[in-house]
Amino acid sequence: MSDYESYDEVDELKNLDPEVFLNHPETAEILNTICYDNFENKMKHIIEHFYADVLNDCNNEYFNILEKDKYNDTTNNASYELFLIVYKYISKNHDLNIFYENPELANCLFKEEEESIVEKNKPKNIDKTKSRIFDWKQKTYK
Repeated sequence: MSDYESYDEVDELKNLDPEVFLNHPETAEILNTICYDNFENKMKHIIEHFYADVLNDCNNEYFNILEKDKYNDTTNNASYELFLIVYKYISKNHDLNIFYENPELANCLFKEEEESIVEKNKPKNIDKTKSRIFDWKQKTYK
């Protein structure tokens, strides 16, 4: 593939609406995975630290609300659940640069367009040799 062809692909991708990427299952999965991984890398340890601080504060103030989590070895599971709750309600910013740097990841967008164009242009086969006259006595078509 020449540089000119890849340049055209990137330009074509940049002209697409971001919703096109999010509406296609394959590209949406890529974008959502990257967004999740970025958020996890930036925020997971912060949320874990916050949850540990809340546990310590509750212990210092003699609250029994989170007593089970204090001695629980799976405290990370509770902080991870908090992480998932926070992730569910954040505004997700999807970075489309992955498709600009690797246009082959977005090929699925164009394959479906080409297939739908071929299907639309394909003429329907109409068999004119069959007679469609209804026989009322036998209740069938002849």
